[in-house]
Amino acid sequence: MAESKATNRLDRGPILVLWTTLAIGALLAGIWVSTPGPIPALRLAIRLTARTSFALFALAFSAAPLRVLVPGAFSSYLIQNRRYLGLSFGISHLYHLGAIVLLIGQGNASRAGGAAAFLPGGFLYLWIFFMMATSSNRAVRWVGPTRWALLHRMGMYFIFLGFLKGFGLPLAQDPLTYGPLFALLMAVLALRLWAWKIQKRRADLAPALH
Repeated sequence: MAESKATNRLDRGPILVLWTTLAIGALLAGIWVSTPGPIPALRLAIRLTARTSFALFALAFSAAPLRVLVPGAFSSYLIQNRRYLGLSFGISHLYHLGAIVLLIGQGNASRAGGAAAFLPGGFLYLWIFFMMATSSNRAVRWVGPTRWALLHRMGMYFIFLGFLKGFGLPLAQDPLTYGPLFALLMAVLALRLWAWKIQKRRADLAPALH
């Protein structure tokens, strides 16, 4: 019985990735069927997947600070499934990339950001692929826990900068759309800084308690 419960716990993460993949795929299929014309459908798909990617990234990015600031069942769930939230983010962003490539194939490179956008974006996607490929215990042992943690932490901040660019550049032109997204992004960063300050304060106080 104990072994069965442990197996169920281990299965929760992969099921999260599976359901995320199916749910986003179903939404995109619905957009394709219900939107007149491929170009409007692809533009809508790009906007949708940018937001699903951001939601999944925000959950993974805020897991550790929430455990410090608001310990409880929700933050524990995020920590336990942070790897799978990251994989779900990667899949969502692959959908996003696919929609961009298809839109460019329709002769709308300017609407997708142009070829120049693929220079920083291409680097970011390579890092996302690396993080997805190394999201396993075997990869942690192969790379080494310290190097693995450093590379994945760097990757998270590269992704953060990607969202900062994606939400920040069009903010002046469309504040109603991008203002809330930009504010949420800043709030997630503030959470990490707040948690870091609390942990540093605890570390500074620890020697005085001994």
